[in-house]
Amino acid sequence: MLIDGRPAVLGARAFDLLSVLVQHRQRVVPKNELLDLVWPGLVVEENNLQVQVSALRKLLGAQVIRTVPGRGYQFTLPLDDFAAAEAASGAAAAAASQPLTEAPRGNLPLKGAPMIGRDDEFRELSDLLTTHRLITITGAGGMGKTTLAREVAAAVQEQFKDGAWLVELAPVNDPERVAQAVAQALRIQVKDPAAASQRLVDVLASQQLLLVLDSCEHVADATARLAHALNAQAPAVRILITSQKLLKVPGETVFTLGPLATPDDDRAEALDSFGAVRLILEKVRAVQPRFAVSSSNASAIADICRRLDGMPLAIELAATRVRLFGVQGVRERLDQRLKLLAGGSSLAAPRHQALLAMIEWSHDLLSDFEQAVLRRLGVFVGGFSIELAQRVAGSAADEWAIAEALGELVDCSLVQPDASDPPRYRLLESTRAFAMERLTQAGEADATRQRHAHAVRDLFVQTEEQRFGEHGTLTMDEYMRKLAPELDNLRAALDWSMGVGNDVDTAIGLVGASSMLFRWLGRSQEGLVQLLALKSHVEAHPDGPWRALFWSNAHVLGDLGGLPSAELLDANIRCCDTYRASGERRRLYRSLSSVAWQLRQLDRAAEAANVVAEMHSIERLSDPPWLRAQRLNVTGTIHLRNGEFEAAVAIHREQRALLLHAVGEEASLVIAQSNLCAALNSLQRFDAAIEVANANIDCARRSLSSTRGYTMFQLLHAQLSLGRLADAEATMREAMPAWRRDAMVLFGAHHLAMLLAEQGRFTEAARVDGAASAYDHRSGVRPGPLRTLARRRTLELLEAARLDPADVARWQREGESLDENTIAGLCEEHKSARALP
Repeated sequence: MLIDGRPAVLGARAFDLLSVLVQHRQRVVPKNELLDLVWPGLVVEENNLQVQVSALRKLLGAQVIRTVPGRGYQFTLPLDDFAAAEAASGAAAAAASQPLTEAPRGNLPLKGAPMIGRDDEFRELSDLLTTHRLITITGAGGMGKTTLAREVAAAVQEQFKDGAWLVELAPVNDPERVAQAVAQALRIQVKDPAAASQRLVDVLASQQLLLVLDSCEHVADATARLAHALNAQAPAVRILITSQKLLKVPGETVFTLGPLATPDDDRAEALDSFGAVRLILEKVRAVQPRFAVSSSNASAIADICRRLDGMPLAIELAATRVRLFGVQGVRERLDQRLKLLAGGSSLAAPRHQALLAMIEWSHDLLSDFEQAVLRRLGVFVGGFSIELAQRVAGSAADEWAIAEALGELVDCSLVQPDASDPPRYRLLESTRAFAMERLTQAGEADATRQRHAHAVRDLFVQTEEQRFGEHGTLTMDEYMRKLAPELDNLRAALDWSMGVGNDVDTAIGLVGASSMLFRWLGRSQEGLVQLLALKSHVEAHPDGPWRALFWSNAHVLGDLGGLPSAELLDANIRCCDTYRASGERRRLYRSLSSVAWQLRQLDRAAEAANVVAEMHSIERLSDPPWLRAQRLNVTGTIHLRNGEFEAAVAIHREQRALLLHAVGEEASLVIAQSNLCAALNSLQRFDAAIEVANANIDCARRSLSSTRGYTMFQLLHAQLSLGRLADAEATMREAMPAWRRDAMVLFGAHHLAMLLAEQGRFTEAARVDGAASAYDHRSGVRPGPLRTLARRRTLELLEAARLDPADVARWQREGESLDENTIAGLCEEHKSARALP
């Protein structure tokens, strides 16, 4: 076909539709008649007709085809030479009945909007096509498989003597008609539909072409049989398939299409480097050309892309809603995404016009049992292991059935595995929202949430026992690898058990067994909130061991001032009594360590030494190094508290040597070296302290736990003491996010006040000093020697500045009510260090 004298590429269906309308131009052609003529022998949706009409109007002009509501369509353009047109139409019909060698070299649609964010995938898939004959692009619905396949096919079609051919299988509902649909798209005449597959093989055996079979997950078996036959008997044919489901054909190469890249942070200047952001901006600017990224909307744009998992379809649908709701409004409504993300292009297939329709298309391909498993997996947050899936999605008797169903869900791209070994699985958030909606509709939400909470509790309790119990063998790294990925599931289980589930026993078990995880992840404050919410319930709980486990972990979360030392001491003494009675030596040892620590905090050094002696008496050489190191740790800190700094250095070096070669115990080594830094700082050996601190920070980065906050305060103190203000400010800025997350800002506020005073920011220094002193008073703990030295230096600098003492006292009083976020903000608002005048 020529348009203004230039060749135009027209899809096979559009060409057939145009031919029919031209031949019957003197009347309105009913829709059903058009469907029968253009898609003979196939059952297709009416939307396919609308799509082809729209394509013709886009190519030839809006007036080329008239719509008569309720009746059909009519071709309206005048023909200059009807006889020539009739001849051309007849020639086209004759060509359609000839072998493929006389047909056009392909039927790819006209190039549409540019593909965004898929440059790497485009290159990789293009390269694969040069060496592999059968490739299946798989991935979740809405990931852009069709778009990528068409782009690659268009780019490489000149390499094939007989062109590139696209076959849309989405309208084919009968698997027996797959081969016939392929033949029709390729203009191969098939007299006997039952022999369509063999007819294709016979004709294509001598052809060199690229065959793109698009959207075949609903007819996967039939497509697999045809692909296998062509792959075996048509050696010059390359087949590119798009499907949410693997075909599992011999020789199949799987190309998994993942999400577009999404930003980890909200920096406006870096957002447009991510494919997901470029896509949403492109679609928004199509209707709002002046739309721009700014400091006020960057966070919302990044969050939308992340929460939509970088899924192109979902992002495009979200973009269509920006004009109505604004960026912030779309972000706020993502919890209702199945309603929000609708109203896509009317030219798209129905399943691509709304997120819900797309997921329903995939869901309806599953068996009833697979659908049940999918909706139950919706309760998981942040992923899950196969063992948790088996516990939550069925009963013990169903374990293998659940595993098989999970495998099918993975093959259908409804569940995403990661690359770990063993793998973890997750549902994309949009799929998860759909699963939770179906779970509620099935009346299974309460029971499934309960199973989830109990399964997560059992996992945490068992893992805690495997690490800290009498016969525990797990290293800290193994413990963290097992539990850290389940943090979001832990939160969900706690929310349910402390909320609508009203399952106090489960909540107590979860908090008691998870406190160490919260601490090692640098989230003590989050865990402490949960612990305090259950405090009254624990006291009334009849189970002594449960109470002991709960309170022994209170020390883990509350020793930064979250709970008064006297209260923690009392709780740990009660734990010791429980573990003595039960004969749990290792747990008694750890509780004694906590008792000694709190006695040390309360300046009851002699009593603390007696407790350490009891620890020594029950210690065994066969105990793991991380456990024996606890006695050395508390002994060294007692020396430090007593001003016996050389003795503290010696003890902490012994502790470090014990842990240095303990595989998987880097977190305990970090603690030992942090305390060694404190002892070196107390001896004013600041260069040595910096050397140990920097090595310790590297060690902490290699560890699976977040344990470097205390070391960063030691590094800050040493740098300030040597007058390295720029280094000290850089340390503060690097550490502040972790300090805030783990509620350590007030704990280290004396060091921060020292930093502010060294920078000449005396008002802020006095206020932070007031906050630090108020914190010390609330916790009931006298500051250790290093914090005392830091405060002494702050007061010296305030005095040297010749400030009015009344002003300083007023600023200190104002600071007594400052919270952690305010203190952090005061420190971070300073842009560059400046020396004291």
